[in-house]
Amino acid sequence: MSHRIVVLLALAILINYVDRGNLAVAAPILTRELALTNSQFGVLLSAFFWTYAPAQILGGWLSDRFDTRVVLAGGLTLWSIATGLTGLAQGFTTLLLLRVLLGLGECVTFPSCVRLLAQHTPEHVRGSANGILAAGQALGPTLGTLLGGLLMARFGWRAVFIGSGVGSLLWLWPWTAFGACPWRLPGVDRSRRPSLGGGVWPPDSADRARPVGGRRTGTDREGLSSVTGEPLRDGRAPRR
Repeated sequence: MSHRIVVLLALAILINYVDRGNLAVAAPILTRELALTNSQFGVLLSAFFWTYAPAQILGGWLSDRFDTRVVLAGGLTLWSIATGLTGLAQGFTTLLLLRVLLGLGECVTFPSCVRLLAQHTPEHVRGSANGILAAGQALGPTLGTLLGGLLMARFGWRAVFIGSGVGSLLWLWPWTAFGACPWRLPGVDRSRRPSLGGGVWPPDSADRARPVGGRRTGTDREGLSSVTGEPLRDGRAPRR
């Protein structure tokens, strides 16, 4: 089940980069239609980072303070709405406000993804999980530039922004269906979640007491006796 979570997180990052890059792809036709100067368009491109960069701290705090799954879903909803409304903008001021709103929505993406990976994947597969997320990050600009340019040439920039905003919201369906709450299954302890490498994460006390690498851990009587160098009496360690 957590394989799906990693894929959904990678898809969220891909959507993130597609939506933030749409404006640059639309530059030739958008600036001509709205009569924007090069200086104004440069301000629009930078306005995204006015909120995105400093709000990373806010995104991290929200991910720690509240349910990270809900925080990510809320951020995606906000930036998807900003993307869709961009297709209805009629001038510089509206575009500026929507770019600022886009940056605010996207600020939760990486703090949320990092926290969710830590919660739902065991340590020995986190490198692979991060690689999948990095692939989503690289594919976003690639697909956004290629497909965005082709679609804008055929349907216009407004239709592409509106379609991208609505399409981004579709991510919420699988996330709500099984990505956000993968352990809420009949007969499954909600405190124990399926891990990417199989089994559950975190392991229970019995799992921690099992032999690791052919040696017992210090959670049982034999292990504790081997650590102290003295036999246990009535299941308790000797006093020093």
